[in-house]
Amino acid sequence: MKNSLLRENGFLPLLIAYSAPFLNQSLVTVAVPDLAKAFEASASELLWVVNLSAGVGGVLMLVFGPLADQLQTKRLFVVGSLILSSATLLSIGAWSLPVLMSARALTGVGSAMILPSAYSLAMKIASREQTAHAVALLSTASTAGFVLGPVLSAMIITTLSWRGSFFPVVICMAISLLMLPKGEHPKEESNQSIRTALSTFDWKGVFLLFCLSGLSLFTLERLLSFDWWAAALTAGLLTTNYLAIKAHFRSSLTPVISLSVLRNPGFLWPVAMIVLTQMVYSAYLYLTPILLQLTQGVSSFNIGILLFAVTSTGVFISLKTSELGQRVGKKILIRRSLHVTILTLCLLSLSVAFPPKAGFILLFTLISLLISFVSPINILMISNLIRSFPESRSSTASAVLAFVIRYGYLFGTIIASHISHTIYQNKLQGLTNSLSTDQKTKLLRSLGSAVSESAGLGAAGHGNLVAMAKSAFSMGYATSLLGIAIIVGIVSLIYRYIGSENTKEILEPEG
Repeated sequence: MKNSLLRENGFLPLLIAYSAPFLNQSLVTVAVPDLAKAFEASASELLWVVNLSAGVGGVLMLVFGPLADQLQTKRLFVVGSLILSSATLLSIGAWSLPVLMSARALTGVGSAMILPSAYSLAMKIASREQTAHAVALLSTASTAGFVLGPVLSAMIITTLSWRGSFFPVVICMAISLLMLPKGEHPKEESNQSIRTALSTFDWKGVFLLFCLSGLSLFTLERLLSFDWWAAALTAGLLTTNYLAIKAHFRSSLTPVISLSVLRNPGFLWPVAMIVLTQMVYSAYLYLTPILLQLTQGVSSFNIGILLFAVTSTGVFISLKTSELGQRVGKKILIRRSLHVTILTLCLLSLSVAFPPKAGFILLFTLISLLISFVSPINILMISNLIRSFPESRSSTASAVLAFVIRYGYLFGTIIASHISHTIYQNKLQGLTNSLSTDQKTKLLRSLGSAVSESAGLGAAGHGNLVAMAKSAFSMGYATSLLGIAIIVGIVSLIYRYIGSENTKEILEPEG
């Protein structure tokens, strides 16, 4: 039966645990405005709170993934579960912003252990005939984390506070650990001791990949900040780092990722397309709660319902991807999904830049539902990426996949936040000359500070600045979406003439 894997002992707790790191990432999105007020945090500080878990976990995934293939993965899974649970409890009790940031970083460590080990254990439970179904269920579990996170967070924040919004992660991990002993996982035979595995591990390769990801993010951030000298310097370091990676993987006997995989266009194009889809998702998830709560006065609960509807539609389309691909052809499906994504981003940009006087929420919701049509790209490219690795490297494949998804998420968040807040500050800079230094700092630091200080600004005769601040942020939001639409368009054109041929084996049925 199609759902027989869910009845296999030990598979369901792995599925629940696999969704927890994604749930941990999406829960905090809706809580951003509340965190800004609770800790008087700036936009850049909030960006760290949102992205620390993904950033730390994404890098460490490249360590724990290959190690899980060499050692007993169940032990790594249990340790990661305990770390994620403990760090989440620390997030709930955080008494200052540095403590919250530290806790978020620790959740990244736990996630880096859980994702590759849970994936590897799941693949060992599934038979060869069930492999495709297992991959589909794990992909659905990760999507479910993104789907449930915003709506659960909104419901909990509305009834309790932002602290309670982290509880679902603890509950998931508790259920998983309680159910795990009931599962009879296949016996793992490891011919290496932990000491041997650590001594022969490709630490240099991981370090070089860490530098590559970090320099990429920093270069993008400097470009968006118009710091041309720093961007040029980091771009030079990025090029040097890339050449060092090529040289290392060519000479290393046990590289963390095979150079043949990195050179294979059938691997590189799925990576590029997965990053692209995550950029679209993360930009939308990051900006929507702030926009709706600050420009329209929408409650956190209604924001959560909207995000739930959008992501649920994405899950439905993901489950129908195989059927749609058979009807219209996988290559055509990907092209049409790219076209719909570009159109949706442009329509969202226009609706925010020139909002109608009535029915804005309804229009915004209808257009937002089209975002879900980016899902087929993600599903098809993930399948191709998984096939790039042999079965013996299942944890490494999962680690690379999670690494790609998380850094795509980071790219989108950085692009959206920097563009929107740069325009926000530039449009208000000339209007704040009459403010005190303290008022000017609070207004320009973040939109959340401006709204929280609206009473004080109004009493000082500057109440109209709050309305101007909202308008400025809306313009920044629109520009962010339009910028991402341009990026998607450029990649789409390149893929149309180059990339689709390199992924032909999954875009066209065999025979």
